[in-house]
Amino acid sequence: MCGIIGSINYDKESYKENEEWIKSKISLLSHRGPDNEKIWISNSKNVIFGHTKLSIIDLSDKNFQPMNDSINNITITYNGEIYNFLELKKELSNDFEFITNSDTEVIIKSYLKWGENFLDKIEGMFAFALFDENEKKIFLARDRLGEKPLFYFSNTKYFLFSSELTSFYSFSKIDKKNLNETLLNGFPLKRDETLLTDIAQVEPGQMVKIDLKNRKIIKRNYWDFKIKVNSPSSIKESDFDKILNSSIEKCLISDVKTCVTLSGGLDSSLITSIASKQKKIDTFSIVFKNQKFDERDHALKISKYFKTNHHEVEINDYSLDQIIEIIEKLDTPILDSSIIPSYILFKNLRDNNYKVAIGGDGGDEIFGGYNHYRILNKINLVKNNLANFNLTFLNFLIRKIENLNFKGAQYLSFLSNNSFVYKIPFFLKNNLRTQILDFRVFENAKHLKFKNDNIDLVKQSQFIDINYTLPLSLLNKLDRCSMLNSVESRSPFLSKDVVEYSLTKLKSSDLVSNKDQKIFLKKIGHKYLPNNFIYERKQGFSFPLIDILKRDKEKEKIENILTSKNSIFKKNGIKMLLTKTRNSKIRPELIFSLLNMQIWINKKFNGELNIEDEII
Repeated sequence: MCGIIGSINYDKESYKENEEWIKSKISLLSHRGPDNEKIWISNSKNVIFGHTKLSIIDLSDKNFQPMNDSINNITITYNGEIYNFLELKKELSNDFEFITNSDTEVIIKSYLKWGENFLDKIEGMFAFALFDENEKKIFLARDRLGEKPLFYFSNTKYFLFSSELTSFYSFSKIDKKNLNETLLNGFPLKRDETLLTDIAQVEPGQMVKIDLKNRKIIKRNYWDFKIKVNSPSSIKESDFDKILNSSIEKCLISDVKTCVTLSGGLDSSLITSIASKQKKIDTFSIVFKNQKFDERDHALKISKYFKTNHHEVEINDYSLDQIIEIIEKLDTPILDSSIIPSYILFKNLRDNNYKVAIGGDGGDEIFGGYNHYRILNKINLVKNNLANFNLTFLNFLIRKIENLNFKGAQYLSFLSNNSFVYKIPFFLKNNLRTQILDFRVFENAKHLKFKNDNIDLVKQSQFIDINYTLPLSLLNKLDRCSMLNSVESRSPFLSKDVVEYSLTKLKSSDLVSNKDQKIFLKKIGHKYLPNNFIYERKQGFSFPLIDILKRDKEKEKIENILTSKNSIFKKNGIKMLLTKTRNSKIRPELIFSLLNMQIWINKKFNGELNIEDEII
């Protein structure tokens, strides 16, 4: 896994300026690739690629990047892993001679063999820029589900790209609309937008082609996300079994120390089971002093059953200062408090010289593991069975309690109007943001929603999660927490074959019922897991925020940050929110989201909110 950066200059005047930009910003990506740093400049000086390398496959000097094929005039800077590179290499060997054992060279040869359609052949997680000097074209691309990030800035003079937003802070401001959408949904509604004005990102499953001859930029999706359910007879557990085993086997390919992150839940336990049949594995778990959040017994049972070399990373009293230190490292606000245990876990892996970690990320989205799938199903059933449903009283109730933002309240919008399926969970609705945001910052924001009458309720909610929540929040968190510690995180459930099996073969009834979740995956689990495995448990990767908020000194620190001179929040609104949170009337995740946003602003913009044409 690596960091990539580059510039494409349309005129000679931009060359020196952009070379200096790359030289000054490449060090910001060193955590993504601490093993090597290199900058490549084309002969005509119109293309500059930079790369910071984390060595995983082929540790030789021949595998440094940017990689240049001087015979065919192809150069690439690439971040990721191509899981089927050995299969592709075998297929390509009839036409090409390889000088490395890397997947990077396989990407170049795949492009030479199949042209622009080469992305159809590649499976894995990636973000790259490839320059075809003969054709005067540059291709930027990102993997199908958005595991690896790629941001860019474009104007009439040049095109800049980087693995992280940090590279663009010096010449961009905060987008007020996207700020409000992020505080509501956790991210901007448009998948190619960011919190910064004029800074876009390549969407998951998208290729961006830049033609240097006419300065034309063309975007196309090389992978369409389609939910198409066949008849139940098309489901064969044996077929999926082979797909999952193959995906895990490919994720285990590495020339460095590799481990499995084990929570003791279904997803990570199933991966541990299959991986342990292929080789002796090491497992790592996060454990908490707070027993409500502690899962050590479940993880320990699995590690003993499959005879793994198990390690526990214990979180005792974690201070607010330590949390702030983690948040300050992020290049963009991530409102999910599970970044704290995630970061601690990956830091421990790095300290123990592990460079690759395999986890169960994506299992909830792909196989129906979230409570909201089941609850939305039940709500719809209730509404259909109650002909005289009192909408007037329900709407009155919603107005009274929606600002509380507790989890149950998030289903009320759907209960009153099921024309759309809404993203769950959300953070701060418009009315609550009105109370706490400075009026110069506030803007109405839309709640992410989706409607497609051709698919049922559960599949519509799954569409939101896989298209938006997964790439824009969860995988964003996973990438930052792992790469800040120079660890590559791999997710077998996110392979193309696994995802497409779920989307095209499994019906909603294979995912959830009114009482159960992950129905199909549990059937697979019964083949591999111990007879006494507890399938009904659903803990998640939670963090005990309330413990910190209930300490007076820590609460005072939070209040000082959120009500400081440069805060974007109202003092009275913050005081109200903190009081209600400590009294368990509002979930503590909301305070974390505000803290995350304000710390990011303070750190990255020196306490001033550069927001469009306003300075606060």
